[in-house]
Amino acid sequence: MTTKSSRNFKTDYINQVPEISTFLSGFPNLDSFKAAIKKRNQFPQEKRELLYKHLIQSYSEVNTKEKVLQNISLLKKENTFVLCTGHQLCLGLGPLYTTYKILTIIKLSEYLNTTLPEYNFIPVFWMASEDHDLDEINHFYSDFKTKHTYLFSEEGASGRVTVDSSLESFWPSVYPEDWKHFFKSGIQYGTAFFEFINHLFSKYGLVILNADDSTLKRSFLPVLKEEILIQKSAKSLNIGTELVSEYYNPQANVRDINLFYFNNEKRERLTFKNNFYQLTDSGRTFSQIEILDELEAHPERFSPNALLRPLYQEWILPGICYCGGWAELSYWIQCRELFNTYNIPFPILLPRISATLIRPAENKLLASLGLNPDTLSKETAELQKIILNQLWQDELIDSIPDKLSNFMQPLKDYYGKIDHSLVNLLDGEEQKILNFVSRFKEKVMKQAKNKFGSKMEDLNQVKKKVQPDFTQQERILSLLAFNDYKPENIIHFIYEKSSILEYKTQWITLPENP
Repeated sequence: MTTKSSRNFKTDYINQVPEISTFLSGFPNLDSFKAAIKKRNQFPQEKRELLYKHLIQSYSEVNTKEKVLQNISLLKKENTFVLCTGHQLCLGLGPLYTTYKILTIIKLSEYLNTTLPEYNFIPVFWMASEDHDLDEINHFYSDFKTKHTYLFSEEGASGRVTVDSSLESFWPSVYPEDWKHFFKSGIQYGTAFFEFINHLFSKYGLVILNADDSTLKRSFLPVLKEEILIQKSAKSLNIGTELVSEYYNPQANVRDINLFYFNNEKRERLTFKNNFYQLTDSGRTFSQIEILDELEAHPERFSPNALLRPLYQEWILPGICYCGGWAELSYWIQCRELFNTYNIPFPILLPRISATLIRPAENKLLASLGLNPDTLSKETAELQKIILNQLWQDELIDSIPDKLSNFMQPLKDYYGKIDHSLVNLLDGEEQKILNFVSRFKEKVMKQAKNKFGSKMEDLNQVKKKVQPDFTQQERILSLLAFNDYKPENIIHFIYEKSSILEYKTQWITLPENP
């Protein structure tokens, strides 16, 4: 029996089952977007001005496109709304799905700007620059077996780490020369990553936000103070998580205090024990007066965790939509009650594009095997059977079960009148023959594999390059796995060929000319 908590969020979302509506602000359609706009019309103008000033300062020394600057200016207008996605600052842009997340909000903004021209929709990339798990961002794959790993010389928030000369000398040969110069020794990794993402996506008008900022966090002080004094978020998040657990397995743990603190740049979880606030790693403690004084003087030292960060995001952005992967959206739904508590509109949750890239030569090889690209999602053994059945039509063996049944049934009918034990005997002999036929068919198929060995090898090679068994290309390979193409060209080709609001894997064949 299937329990409620073992239900699949992705399946329920795609099927739009009524129960899931409790955790959403509607599904991504025009009616939902119009409703989200209506809720967001009350976004304070002073917050828009604050956001504008921060972005202008962030881009003051960045060579960006005019379209980006226009989008930043539009954020001051009350009819402008944000479509947001975010990710960690992964080396080499990380897995392909990071690119897909960004392209999803870019394409959605273009669609909405065309469909609802009385409003402005701005794609914003939220840099997860406060994330401190460097092991998750310090590598990229140039094929399914080749992992390039760089060991950062510092600990702490990824955006605050200083780039040193060891990173400049780390880059493997597949890393493009025009990417390397962003990561100059002596600058913060977050600054380098900001300029890197701008280089790749500014032509589409993408606005990049690094919210690890004293001024932006000062605007969030009402929430941060209540988090410290009465642990307000935990109450709402526990309610939300309990509601979610009725149907799905919660993705994130609720803490009593959902904050980290930067202690000499090391990000430590903040707890409350024995009337003191304590950092989990160093053991450093604060009295209530000390922690409040610290918050007032240095709000940039306080960092929301995964469950409080969505509220911080929508607190400072006039957002109507957040785009992410299925697991990411699964923890967002735990936050719905928290948004209600602070009277902040909960954004529409949009699944990102999912895609698998295939080179033209691999596509032609698949066609010669009688396969479509999307069949590569099947396991190799199953694909081998499909190919063999196309190449070797063994009608003789396949006809034996029916012929045997036609032969045996009259015998069972006739001799069963004497004694039913004779029918059992005939059943046993029939099954022995069928077992032999099955074993013989396996032998035949094995010999057929040998006979068509070159076809099997072609299949194996395509699978290894595109999608090995039990893997997802988009979760492992980086853009640099396709180093015979310029990465910027791949991005633009995906931009042109992919579709949003389509919740299945899209198979995209790259162009003939890199």
